[in-house]
Amino acid sequence: MREALRILEQQGVINIRPGRGGGPTVGRPDSRQLASTLALLMQFADTPFRSVLEVREYIEPIAAALCARNGDQRVLDGIRQSVDVMRAELADEEVFLYENHRFHELIAEGASNPLLTYFLNSLDWIIDGVRLGVVYSRTSRKHVAEIHEQICEAIEDCDSDRARDVMTQHMAETRAFFERKFPKVMEQALTWEMYGA
Repeated sequence: MREALRILEQQGVINIRPGRGGGPTVGRPDSRQLASTLALLMQFADTPFRSVLEVREYIEPIAAALCARNGDQRVLDGIRQSVDVMRAELADEEVFLYENHRFHELIAEGASNPLLTYFLNSLDWIIDGVRLGVVYSRTSRKHVAEIHEQICEAIEDCDSDRARDVMTQHMAETRAFFERKFPKVMEQALTWEMYGA
């Protein structure tokens, strides 16, 4: 029973409060739990980091196009804020990584397709490569901020074709960045220990 509760807690299905009056309460699993499960499956299949990049390269442009088409003002405001913060705080890599994740998370949310949102957000916890030793220089952070600005403008204009095209460019450039700067990471097999919740 205790082990079953621990597994459910790891998956975000329940939260366990310690102490008197504590115990299990219903939780709300999120993209981190899905990332953990995907990482476990990828470990068994010896899936390299390259595979995750390839999948995201095909799916994220679809999410950007849907986000532009849907035009959810709350999401648009969040994307604009994320871009502005990233540009203002380029010297801080921690802020950059947070805003990079937030930007892509909001675009996935703006697609208004729960399955697409969960899947993309779970991939995003894996894709930055930080746990594999990837480091983003100020120059690379500046370039990401610039292309995020272009994607943001396309989404604000509700131009789904342009949002898709610029996101396609962003994904291709991301892959090229990893291939050029971190070729060993591209072939590194992913493990549950890296991303386990």
